Amino acid sequence: MLKQRIDSALVALLIAALPIMLLTEIGRASAGYFALVIVCVTICFSRPGGFTATRADLKHYRGLSLALLFSVVAALIAIAYIGRMLGGELERALRSFIGTLAVLAACFSLIPQWLRQASWGMTAGVWAAAYYGVAWTWHATKRVDYFPEFNATTYGNLALLLTVLSTLSLGWRLTRFRRTEIAFKLLTIAAGLIALLATQTRGGWLAMPFFILIGVVLFRRDFSLRKMILPAIVTLIAAGTIFASSAVMRERLQDGIHEVAECSENPNAISSMCVRIQLWRAAWLMFKENPVFGIGANEDFRSVLVDYAKRVMDIMGDKSIGLSSAFDNFFAAAESLSADPASTVQRTSFLQASDGVASRFSELSSQLDLISTETRQGLASAADKVNTLTAQLALINQSMTKSPTLEGQPAELLDRRDLTLRQLSELVRTKVNFSTNGSVTVSLGTTMTEGLVVSGVKSRPIGVNSAVKDKVELVLDPYGKTESLASISGGQIGGYQGFISQVLEPSQKNLSALAKTFVTEANHIQKNGIDGYGQVGQDLFAFAPGVTPEAAAIRVALSDGMRVSTAAQFRVSEGTTNVTTTKASVKYAGQTPATALSNSKLLNNPNKTAGVTFKVDGAATFSPVTTLSAGVKATFYLDEAEPGQQLQVLTRDGRQLLGQALTETEKYQLLKPSNGFVANANYSDAYLNKTGVDAYRDLNLFYGAKATVQYPQNFDQNGVVGDKLPNSAVLESGRISSADFEVAAGAFTLNNVSMAGFVPDSKTNITITDLKVSSSVPTFNFNAMLGDRRIHIESTATQSLAALAADLNTQLQPEGLLVSLVNNDQDLQITDARGRDIGGVSLTPTTQGTLAGVSFGSGVAPGFSAFTAKIGDQDFRVDLSTATSVTDVVDLVQKSLRADDKQSASAVSVSLNGSNVQISDALGRSLGNVQLIPKDSTSTAFGGAYTDDATLTASGHVTVTSPAEQMAKWINGVSTAEVIAPTFGSVSSSGNFKQFNISLNGVSYVVKLDQTTINNTKDIAVALQSKLRELDQSSDITVSSEADNFKVTDAAGRKITDVQLIPQDGSDATSGTVKIDNSILSKTDVRAEVFSEIRVPASQLQLSKNLIINGQVITGYKNVQDLVNAINQSPAGLRASVVYGGELVIENPQGGAIHINATADGNALNVTPGTYNAQIRMTQVVRDMRVPASGVDYKKSLQINGVNLSESVYDIPNSSSSFQVDFGYPVQSVSGSNAQGLADAINGNPNISAGYKADLDSQGRLRITAIDSSASDADIADMFVVKDLSTAVPTTLTPQTSMHSINDLIARINSRTLDDVQGGDVINKGSGVVATLDDNGDLKLSTTDPRGTHNISIGPGKDATGQYAQNALGVEPLDYDVSSRLKSLLAAEPYKSDIRLTFGSYADGNMQKSGDPALLAKIGFRTGAYVEGGSPDDLLVFVTGKGSANVSVGYSGQPDNMRDSLRSQSLQVKFTAADRYTILDATTGTELADRHYDPTVLEPVIDFEGLQIKLSHAPSVGDSYTIDGNYDGLGNNVNILDMASLSKTPVNNGKTISNTYIDQINTVGNLAEQANITQQALTVVNDQAIASRDKVSGVNLDNEAAALIRYQQAYQACAKALKISGELFDTINQMN
Repeated sequence: MLKQRIDSALVALLIAALPIMLLTEIGRASAGYFALVIVCVTICFSRPGGFTATRADLKHYRGLSLALLFSVVAALIAIAYIGRMLGGELERALRSFIGTLAVLAACFSLIPQWLRQASWGMTAGVWAAAYYGVAWTWHATKRVDYFPEFNATTYGNLALLLTVLSTLSLGWRLTRFRRTEIAFKLLTIAAGLIALLATQTRGGWLAMPFFILIGVVLFRRDFSLRKMILPAIVTLIAAGTIFASSAVMRERLQDGIHEVAECSENPNAISSMCVRIQLWRAAWLMFKENPVFGIGANEDFRSVLVDYAKRVMDIMGDKSIGLSSAFDNFFAAAESLSADPASTVQRTSFLQASDGVASRFSELSSQLDLISTETRQGLASAADKVNTLTAQLALINQSMTKSPTLEGQPAELLDRRDLTLRQLSELVRTKVNFSTNGSVTVSLGTTMTEGLVVSGVKSRPIGVNSAVKDKVELVLDPYGKTESLASISGGQIGGYQGFISQVLEPSQKNLSALAKTFVTEANHIQKNGIDGYGQVGQDLFAFAPGVTPEAAAIRVALSDGMRVSTAAQFRVSEGTTNVTTTKASVKYAGQTPATALSNSKLLNNPNKTAGVTFKVDGAATFSPVTTLSAGVKATFYLDEAEPGQQLQVLTRDGRQLLGQALTETEKYQLLKPSNGFVANANYSDAYLNKTGVDAYRDLNLFYGAKATVQYPQNFDQNGVVGDKLPNSAVLESGRISSADFEVAAGAFTLNNVSMAGFVPDSKTNITITDLKVSSSVPTFNFNAMLGDRRIHIESTATQSLAALAADLNTQLQPEGLLVSLVNNDQDLQITDARGRDIGGVSLTPTTQGTLAGVSFGSGVAPGFSAFTAKIGDQDFRVDLSTATSVTDVVDLVQKSLRADDKQSASAVSVSLNGSNVQISDALGRSLGNVQLIPKDSTSTAFGGAYTDDATLTASGHVTVTSPAEQMAKWINGVSTAEVIAPTFGSVSSSGNFKQFNISLNGVSYVVKLDQTTINNTKDIAVALQSKLRELDQSSDITVSSEADNFKVTDAAGRKITDVQLIPQDGSDATSGTVKIDNSILSKTDVRAEVFSEIRVPASQLQLSKNLIINGQVITGYKNVQDLVNAINQSPAGLRASVVYGGELVIENPQGGAIHINATADGNALNVTPGTYNAQIRMTQVVRDMRVPASGVDYKKSLQINGVNLSESVYDIPNSSSSFQVDFGYPVQSVSGSNAQGLADAINGNPNISAGYKADLDSQGRLRITAIDSSASDADIADMFVVKDLSTAVPTTLTPQTSMHSINDLIARINSRTLDDVQGGDVINKGSGVVATLDDNGDLKLSTTDPRGTHNISIGPGKDATGQYAQNALGVEPLDYDVSSRLKSLLAAEPYKSDIRLTFGSYADGNMQKSGDPALLAKIGFRTGAYVEGGSPDDLLVFVTGKGSANVSVGYSGQPDNMRDSLRSQSLQVKFTAADRYTILDATTGTELADRHYDPTVLEPVIDFEGLQIKLSHAPSVGDSYTIDGNYDGLGNNVNILDMASLSKTPVNNGKTISNTYIDQINTVGNLAEQANITQQALTVVNDQAIASRDKVSGVNLDNEAAALIRYQQAYQACAKALKISGELFDTINQMN
């Protein structure tokens, strides 16, 4: 028993000493281990039963024994396999086997409780490890890879192992103090974990959680959670203390995380973790590929890789070639220049340093290119050697064909084969298959079926694939059927390929990437500054075009040192009234957007079909549309909007520019950074929907429907490009299908004029004006298309308008139409209460003529050759050569007239009544030149005498109130002048009132009211309407009366002025008060017109198909012109024509819809069947031409629109009755008893009337004008002498109207404005131009035609010599058309270039409302948000309001360079309160932002559009700072300081440029070192393989010969087996 105790104590002591010896500096553990084994062996043999008892005990551990024995057997197999003693491997295997079994066997005879005491040794070892680990790393500045005498990784792993073993001893009770013992052991576990942390062994760190988990599972029943708290707290506190106090520890952890992340992105990255991962991955792949024999030494592979990698490393690290010193010089030169930016010497030095960097890049690239060329040549040479050897093997195989067995082969041949295979294996890794006769098949692929280079007696060459550029790729049979050798490896070829792929190509790519990074960063800084000339910096570096790679192409782009940007682009100046000394600095840190719009779904296509749908639903009040980048011109269109939906455009600071003012809820939801706004953005609608000088930053913004003046290319008569002339703005609506909605007054504005309210008329009204009837007219014809049905009514009640209306009413009532007289019974109105679509309306008299006494004749030449007539504007000629009687003539004429009539195929009728031929036209057109022409002069035929039967009638003007017509009338409005409460006094012989005066667009009308029958306002209305229509030569004017008032209404919307009702002299009547309300048209000069048309390209027509329009079948067409004629002749009420360019236009002249009816196989127009409603065209009216008053010469002649205005006027007194006019030289005289008699006499004298014309002016005076437009007033007066002969001495009358002032000129022009009509005939043509004075006192000439499109032609023209004579206005004698008038208008008033229909506001009870896009769409117009000139700010676009809406956009331009844009601006930051500041545009005064300011922040920063203003400390209220562009390039060094600081700026994965380059060098060095270590290790193994091979003879030893190659390939697997077996036990026993 005593011996047993002694033995137990001795063994326990030796076991306990091992951990202490392993982990301290006391001594080496090997001596202790061998002492322990010797003691245990002694105990085994000295125990009772000796070895036999020991063997019996070990039977229970057969598995462990066999596992230990395997390492010994493996070592012996390897020794036998390679024929060489592997002493180290065998020694470690035996040591593990014998030592482990000896200790295990000895322990069976010892006291277990005593042996357990050995665990205290493990505990002591743990505490020793903790002490040494913490002591060695506590003050370290970097990781300690080797502690004194120890490797850190091995040390940490042993500490972890002892900690785990200590954990396993927790269940042993070794002392009486159970709780204290357990607590101490738990603390020991904590100390072990701390030791592991201190050694910084990250693999051990990863293993800790798993061992802790295992421990918790094992002892979960023995220890409660409460008992684990103390060691856990101690561990956490200690670990936290170590990490908090050791930057190295933290860096070690961060490096590990970074390396793992880097390896996941770049599997070829060179780092501790990634290299291990690569090795594990490579080992697994090698094991899968060669699980038994390994892959061979690859010594040649490593030799090539090592040699070339070292060369690359030497080149990149060389001071004279490498980049490190060049970078140092570059940044040092920048530092020097920052000290004196005005120095030309320093600027030159900086450029030289820059060139030094560029040269170094180029030189490095050249050196790498040389190595690349050399390695590629080496690779090609090695491939040639392979080809030589494979060809030799093929010949050897051929020689072996002589013997079918290996034994029959000559030994010398086998040796040659083996030598060739060995030489081939030095060049490349091979796979070899031996046949029974010893011949070989050799593959360079991964299997024996791939990459065969030797097969039987044939060999296939390998070579470099020349078709692949910038890459080295070997292929099999490069000149035949190529096969890729991508998997080739090993040997010299593998070395070359490994070097190229792992070192050379990455180095070249990394160098070029570094060049691009350096150039990008340096150029960015350079362009962010100002050069010595005050200009924005240009690139410092550039890449030579056509040169690759980038490292070789880098060049210095500047040659002038003054172009170096040393100064900042911005400057900031403190306000002169600032209270504080707070300083400000400014820096631009923004970016220019890459795209015009942030929403890529929005296409640059304003068409509705290209739009994107945005939906606002749920609790949301908005939907974001896009961000519009600064500088981009754009128009956003909102279609299909629900009522209340709006487009909203705001700045990032909450300034709303377009849309409708936001509600509080919309503000709350919108103004957030997540929607693109700056933090704490403050809303403002101060600039909402403003434009021009009132707008945000004076921008050209608009919200609504808009059109602008266009400038098409202009060509002169010779086709030469001329100046572009403007065309009036035209805004067209979509097709308007209905007008069943109301519009409140003020809901819309047109060119800033509030529009009246609109109330729809559900009825369809047809108004016919200017209708004249006569009892001589046999019938009136009413035609209309009611939907698709034609209505034709004939009325013979032509004796009066009232009778005609009554008869039509009777006949049309069954159709649901009512007929009545309106407007003082002067106009006829047809009403459809159901509001049906009515078109093609006409009410025309039947015009008729008669050829009386027609005779066909007889004899030799009877009959007629032709019939001619002019019907309306169309000339007709009918060939009658085939007619044999008058009846034939009538038939032929009617048939031909109807066929050729362009307006109707049935309107003209020809009939025979006895010997009279009657011609009638149901369309009421005039008939003229009606003749039957005999065949020749010898014919006895007589064509008859023609007479007109009905000429005093007119068909009138038809207006149909379609939905579009209602809209157009509402837009234009009407002008009214209401005379309120005139009073009628006692009736005098001349009536109550003398006259009524009114001006329409400057044209004055005077109506005499001296009739005694005018006794009330109704009488005035009737008299005024008739006379005003006569004077105006239109039916636009109506006069109505109501109670004591009467109102003049002008449907043409002309501006009404100068309204007067003048009482008769001596009458006690009063004129009342006048209220004038002019139209929108007169206020805006924008005219709305209805047009209804379909345009079809001629190429689209399919004339073989049918066509039904407005229910009428169109037939008889084979070509386009046939189709035009057929449509025009049909009763569809449409007009067709072919316009320039071959486009067919079909229009409804009355503005109604055009119905294309469906047919079975499509239609001839090739358009979709359906209803094509009318549209509205709003056109800019430009009537006016301005003439400077300073240029007027009253003595010169003047002609306007062909009307000569020079005249001589004489007041012929009524008291005399004898007058004479003397003319010319020699004198010719005419006489008369009054003014009219003199005028007739002058006009009747051919000598005088050849050059002059006489008439009476509006005052009844004699007026003489010249036919020669160049004659002036004085010229005419010189030619005539007018005498009063009633006195004894004839009195010469003086001309009355000489011009001496601008008012005289205006009166003269206006006296000739209107046509002089007498008895319905135009006696003198008026100029159609009225003159007024404008606000500047200049002459304004205005055309009076309704649309304002007529020219104003100024003369006189050319004189007899071909020269243009001067005129009284002093302007060029030209035709001043709309374009030329518009050009002058825009030069004076450029803001009048647009038509702008936008939203207004109105009161609805207590609520303020406005029009919206949904209502504007009903009118027919699209809502657009126009940002036409772009904005210097980014703009945010949203849709608000519930529902879905379609948004499309058209834009142009690219985003502004924000830096350059901000440089051109002048911004002012002003502090309005202690916690608020505003940002103002100093140029326009616009408030750009109103923001909160936190004065407690140290060095606060104000950011606006990327411009950062930093304040040194809090400013005071009223302090201001102005920021603008800097143009002083010499007195500022801010930018060159940024260039110098680039040396410290991380630019690539958190590393500086210099460090990035150093990392590239280290990467190459690591690869070279790894290859070198591997080469040294494999050299030993290769030597062993060679020794084994040399022992084998190739003579009659076929097994050994075949095995020789396998021995060499199998070295690694066997060596690894021995090594792993030995290390199983060495992990505990070995001391480094």
